[in-house]
Amino acid sequence: MKKILLASIAVLALSCGKAPRAEEYGRVDFTVRTQDYVNEAVKSSVSDFASVPSASDFNILVKDAYGTQVYSGAISEWSAETLLSAGEYTVTATYGDSEDEGFSKPAFSGETVFTLQGGQTNPVSIDASLSNCIVKVKSSDNFNNYYPDWNFTVTTGLGTSLPFPKGEDRGAFIYAYKFTVSGNLTSQSGAVKTFSKEYQPLSPATCYSLSVDVADVSGSSISISFDEAVETVVLEDIELNN
Repeated sequence: MKKILLASIAVLALSCGKAPRAEEYGRVDFTVRTQDYVNEAVKSSVSDFASVPSASDFNILVKDAYGTQVYSGAISEWSAETLLSAGEYTVTATYGDSEDEGFSKPAFSGETVFTLQGGQTNPVSIDASLSNCIVKVKSSDNFNNYYPDWNFTVTTGLGTSLPFPKGEDRGAFIYAYKFTVSGNLTSQSGAVKTFSKEYQPLSPATCYSLSVDVADVSGSSISISFDEAVETVVLEDIELNN
């Protein structure tokens, strides 16, 4: 529900028997520019994995120079005809929740400080970028040939478990803190292997790709490329019940 607090609008001035001067009040017209591009851990865009919100999908929070809330609600419900006292303000735009993790769950945020000039309508634009990050998994042809059946699970720092079975090419949106990737791999001979590896720290507005490959012909390890670093991960045997 939107909340509006106008501490010094014309109504207050009139109640004191004094007409407001035009230069003491102004109007503001908000717009949001959504940043689709994400950082260079993997060159990618949010729109590769989810729909990018339009400006009207955002909520905004407006505060004056003293930190007093002036407006909280959907940007689509803000009226550009609203009178505000001239002065400095901060507006924060948000979409989604960075702690709500999963596929097709991007969250965006941005903040702008602006000075409202009296006697005119002030255009204010807020640049909103991805506030969570993206994780995806890809495997080489060599890996798929060596392990015809496999599945990975990404467990986030918030405890969300996200399955990445073979063939899953979507990116998951997670809180930018840390995650653990674990997996079960079945080789051509039927031997089942497992592994677990943690990655941190993570940064917002970044797409991370786990690229897996066969490390050696023995099948005792795999290589994982993450954020331009390649590591060899030793596999463990899984005892199968007869």
